[in-house]
Amino acid sequence: SQGCPSSAIVTTPIKATITVSGSSKDATINAHTGDVIEFRFPFGKKWSGPRASQGGLDLQGPAGYASKVNSACVWDFAAKSAGTTQLTFNSQPLCKRGELCPQYIATFPFTVQVK
Repeated sequence: SQGCPSSAIVTTPIKATITVSGSSKDATINAHTGDVIEFRFPFGKKWSGPRASQGGLDLQGPAGYASKVNSACVWDFAAKSAGTTQLTFNSQPLCKRGELCPQYIATFPFTVQVK
């Protein structure tokens, strides 16, 4: 109902070193090995994104879980090794069954540089 791809409930969230919001679209995130990078996207849209580890980033917990505390869909990645990784998240309208719904997909690309 919030638009997150996972219905998992995370009772003990991972403590993030770096938090990135959807408004940081097209940003380059600079991190260090061992950092946890959290991507937060607000409730109210249908979100999708990586469902597995990418490059030197290790996906932590369920991909795109709903955080009621932050009112956001959350992806957490641990920076495991140096390098550059591209992550892309997408949003679509969150529409009720039987109602007219706009048809669009907004792309939110990020570059993560781990040193």
